[in-house]
Amino acid sequence: MRLDPAREFVAVAADGRPVGWLEAYNEDASSGYAWIGVFMDPSVQGSGLGIEAIAVFIHYLFVSLPYRKLYANAIEESYRSFASGDGRFFHVEGRLREHEFYNGSFRDRLTLAVYRDEWREIMRVWGPRLG
Repeated sequence: MRLDPAREFVAVAADGRPVGWLEAYNEDASSGYAWIGVFMDPSVQGSGLGIEAIAVFIHYLFVSLPYRKLYANAIEESYRSFASGDGRFFHVEGRLREHEFYNGSFRDRLTLAVYRDEWREIMRVWGPRLG
């Protein structure tokens, strides 16, 4: 369930066509966190556009709002496509076993977290590549 979106953005390709939608929602200002959700058009899979859009969005949220953490959920099938980032760009903070019914069976849902202090170091290294 998505409640009270704090921010919503549309990612566009160089040619101007919309290719993704990103949102921050369920903000808890007193605790310093929000949840993020992302949908990218399958046509950009493998292009790097999705990762770039997510990185810019996360950076925007951390520099413009007082979040300490950003959370996201992923089912295990989608997580496999970016699992190499675990411990480098995000952390798995939780796993709900067989929680989501997807494609004919129950799948684990993972809760991922990006930490503000670690994000600063990530952007020190990767930020110049994003412009």
